[in-house]
Amino acid sequence: MRFKKTLLTFALFAIAINLLAQRSNGYLATPDKDLLRIKAPLDSFNRRLPVEKVYLHTDKPYYNIGDTLWFKAYLLDGVNLTASKLSGLLYVELDDDSTQMVRRISILIKEGLGWGQIPLTKAIFHEGGYTLRAYTNWMQNFGEDYVFSRRFYLGVPAQEAWLVKSSAAINRVNNKDQLDVSLILKRSDKASSAVSLRKVEVKIYDQTLYLYKKEMLTGIDGSLKLSSILRGKTDGKRLRVQIRSLEERDGEKNIRGSVEYQSSSKYRCSVFTGKWPPVAGLKSVVGFKAIGEDGKGTPVLGAVYNSKGIEVASFTTIHNGMGSFEFTPTAGETYTAKISQPIVKSVVFPKVSAVGTVMHIVNTETAGDLKVSLYASATVSPTDSSCYLIGTSRGVIYYSYKVQLNQPDISVSKKLFPSGVVRFTLFKGKTPLNERAVFIDNHDELNIGIKPNKTTYKNAIV
Repeated sequence: MRFKKTLLTFALFAIAINLLAQRSNGYLATPDKDLLRIKAPLDSFNRRLPVEKVYLHTDKPYYNIGDTLWFKAYLLDGVNLTASKLSGLLYVELDDDSTQMVRRISILIKEGLGWGQIPLTKAIFHEGGYTLRAYTNWMQNFGEDYVFSRRFYLGVPAQEAWLVKSSAAINRVNNKDQLDVSLILKRSDKASSAVSLRKVEVKIYDQTLYLYKKEMLTGIDGSLKLSSILRGKTDGKRLRVQIRSLEERDGEKNIRGSVEYQSSSKYRCSVFTGKWPPVAGLKSVVGFKAIGEDGKGTPVLGAVYNSKGIEVASFTTIHNGMGSFEFTPTAGETYTAKISQPIVKSVVFPKVSAVGTVMHIVNTETAGDLKVSLYASATVSPTDSSCYLIGTSRGVIYYSYKVQLNQPDISVSKKLFPSGVVRFTLFKGKTPLNERAVFIDNHDELNIGIKPNKTTYKNAIV
């Protein structure tokens, strides 16, 4: 309880200092009721539902059957990243590729720290992919986003292992989706010889959904090819394969792994303009992300056209299928983004709003301040007396400012916030109008250096 009171006092103190600074600018003399109405629900939420974060530090990135998985656990308060005092017990579990929990242990947490180990015995575990998860009972109230999760592959000693290379495609055949899978099995010895002429059982799953089962004989080169009409809809992103040898000489050889799905004919492209649609007459920054069927970012090239087919902006990806561009929409127009490379695809923009606000934030890496610009359409009063700019990080208000729309750029010091993601929200009374998120790096990460002792000893007597 003392910790929570200290945290709340710190948040109130930060707001009070900020309000005093704003008073000198003539915008806010005393805290008004609207600002307190915005702040009260957030403070109440943090008190009633504090957030925990957990991280597991493992001794290795991958393991073999027979190893022991050693780990150290860090359980932190989600607001200030200090040791959490809310939970004293952490659950750690291992799930296989069928999402079945194979092993679960609980460890004590003291001062935010805990240690443990899981023996990966042959009697319990098999070769394949596993997911390491960690959570407290309290964290289960907030969903999977708050659960620690890390995938790793559990193998067998190299001289005994089989390797599998896979590729898959979903093709349209007679108005039905057909899954075509190609597999190649090889040994992991120095010669990487093929697992040839072996009788095996092949099973294909879409995550936990069973799709296909067949007994087959590998080719001279260790290849396997199979096709199956899919009964239901699948996007191909969660396909996995299980191969089991049916021959006594191989023992109980069992391989499980994901299937690499490739397709150059289908892409998904999302257009982000913030939570609100673009506003007529105001310059908008539009972000986009193009994703291939393999789930990875894909470079694209295209342009934006109005209803008359006139190009108003062009765009190309900058990194991992992501990018942004600027354009000023016109009232009554409709806009479509057309991708020209590597495929032809169209994405319709949200309907242009005749009334609204736009927020721009310039976050120069080397600058000490953020530049915030607020614009409103002509029908919105630029001198509205109930507009506030609120800056929050990890659920705590660190910045509050009574603003006027279409005023000169607002400078906000980055030192007011901790390192991490900061959300700026524009309120009119208690109603949010616009929001933007930025990342602030105060370069305050832990930096540990080791300085060797270069003293030399001569004529030492041993």
